[in-house]
Amino acid sequence: MSIFANAKVNLYLDIVSKRSDGYHNIETIFQEITLCDILDIEVTDSGFQLTCNIPELENDDNLLKKAYDMLKPSFEEEFGVQVHLEKLVPFGAGLGGGSSDCANFMLALKTISGADISDAELVKIGAKLGADVPFFLQGGTAIGRGIGDELEKIPVNFGFPMLLVNPGIHVSTKDAYSGCVLGGGSDKFTEILSGLKSGDVVRVAENLFNGFEQTVFQKFPEIQELRDLIKGSGALGAAMSGSGSTCFGIFENTDSARNAAERISKNKKYFTKVVNSVSR
Repeated sequence: MSIFANAKVNLYLDIVSKRSDGYHNIETIFQEITLCDILDIEVTDSGFQLTCNIPELENDDNLLKKAYDMLKPSFEEEFGVQVHLEKLVPFGAGLGGGSSDCANFMLALKTISGADISDAELVKIGAKLGADVPFFLQGGTAIGRGIGDELEKIPVNFGFPMLLVNPGIHVSTKDAYSGCVLGGGSDKFTEILSGLKSGDVVRVAENLFNGFEQTVFQKFPEIQELRDLIKGSGALGAAMSGSGSTCFGIFENTDSARNAAERISKNKKYFTKVVNSVSR
């Protein structure tokens, strides 16, 4: 069984308030994209085994092993899995690759096992594994609130091309939240929602917002330069995704995005990828 685990960008991300448990409440708009990791899953008699094209991810602390262990009690009959993860989404980059791998693996385990697990139960388990996992259990476009696990699906009937650029800088979530500014983007939230519902890609692109940018850009000016480079390369709008360091731009058409990717990759040794939004 081969599973394609798509990544995401955040069209909007506002840090709303700090919680008593030390986490933060956010308001975000998740957008699934066509960049994906690939999981090849083989059923075995027992146990969990993982291989990966990035050897350092082959350890028992990975989310796939944790998901297997958490779902195992619900299996109708005991079985094991051998998983090969072909990691194509940059990790620690604000694209949710690890969370998507986990969510899609959970869905595969449910299918293989025939377990009687409701969608709500799956989401509850997923939230314990990662704040973005519940989104990837449904994909498409959605508003996320709370720590990102309280979801409201947005019906979107059009797609748009994007250029992703990752400079290879690791931004820890702790660093991103340290000194972050609370609130500040509510008008843009309304504008992006209106654009998504009406099919107005320009309206979406011109109102992209990420509340982490101010803090992250102070610590890593190169990431701000990258976002501005994408804007200056013909994007309708550009922003950082998640807590970084990937930046993305929305383009009028795929050719414009490809031309921008060629210009940027000539001067910088960055990961660049032209993708499309995914509607569900």
